[in-house]
This record gives sequence, C-alpha cells and structure tokens, in this order.
Amino acid sequence: MLSSYNERCEPACPDRSECVGENTCKPIPRPPLPYPYLHDGVYIRLGLGVGRAMNDFTGWALPAFEGAIGGAPTPGFTLGVGIYGAGLPALSDTEMSLVYGVGPFFDIYPKPNDGFHVEAALTYTTLKVAAIDRVACINVSPCSGQVRADRNDNGLGVVAGLGYEAWVGPQASFGLLLRVQYFATSLGLHGPTGNGTTNSLVIPAALLEVTNQ
Repeated sequence: MLSSYNERCEPACPDRSECVGENTCKPIPRPPLPYPYLHDGVYIRLGLGVGRAMNDFTGWALPAFEGAIGGAPTPGFTLGVGIYGAGLPALSDTEMSLVYGVGPFFDIYPKPNDGFHVEAALTYTTLKVAAIDRVACINVSPCSGQVRADRNDNGLGVVAGLGYEAWVGPQASFGLLLRVQYFATSLGLHGPTGNGTTNSLVIPAALLEVTNQ
C-alpha cells in the first residue's frame, strides 16, 4: 500500500519536495547560506585618501582618489572601468598639479563573502604640471624674473592595490585600500627632460573606500 501511494505521489513532486498527500507537495526549505552577503553583481567603488609622490617627483599627493564601475561575471571577480589619480600640490607654485588615469581594471575577492581584495588597472594617464619658471630679464621692464608654465603629458600608467572591507549592509562595504600608481613622463618640474629620458612618478597612497556590490 505504501509503495502504491509513493508511486502516485512522486510524479506530482518532481523537484523532490516533501509529499504530504496525493498530488500535494510541501517544499523542502533550503538550508541557509553559510554567509549573508556576497561580492557579485553590479559594482560601484569610491575612494578618497592621501599619498606621497616619490622618485623624480617628491611631495604630498592630496587628495588621492578613485572611482570605478563594473560588474562581476562570477562572484568575487569584477571587471570594469575606473579613474585613479591624485592632486600634487607640492609640484605647483600657484595651483594644484594633478595626475589621473582612466582605464580597465579587475578587482578580485579570493573569498567572495570576505572583505580582502586585490585590484589592478591599466590606464591612459594625464599629468598636469602648473609651475613658475625663472627667466632672465633682458630688455624687459618691469620684469619679475618669473613666468607661469602649464605643461601636460599623456601615456600609459598602471595602478595596483590591496585592501580589506567590512560589510555595512547587504550590498555595501567600507574599508581601507593601499594603492600604488605609476606613470613614466617626459616632463620635469621645469620643462621636458630632453634626450629621450623620462621621469618616474610613483604615488603610494592610503584610501578609505566604499563599495556597493
């Protein structure tokens, strides 16, 4: 009798739900996920902090910033486009100099439910230097001996960083990012370097970041 009842009940419950009567099924509750949140879906990142320009350019990088948007084809692995940069007040006598790059990035969370992540980007980078050059006063009156010189340089740059975030909501996390931005430029503080040489701009920075994903 029992086998006959199961034969009549099973076709009505093809998804292996619990059979509670002929042609009547009771869904079996799914076990809860071992973690409440997951880095997947649409990705939006904003970061702001402070850094230090090194190598051929030296001075504070303030503010260091980044913004990115993308998506995760699989949990924990995000692709997208971002902007990364920093103000360079120490390079300018009159106003803020600036470096920024725009390009594709990836951001990997080895454990999609955890906050540790590693990011990298290849960017088209622009360096804007606003400086005051000293010039000789020859047959010029009045003459301050100075002239303003604004210079730009463009090229490929790279960004790499790692950080950790804590969940503050179902899709929002907040944390600290340690990042390095690199750009090789033909500019110096007072004009092109000349002779085919380049200057190296390296900016390590620490940023507070907010990620919605």
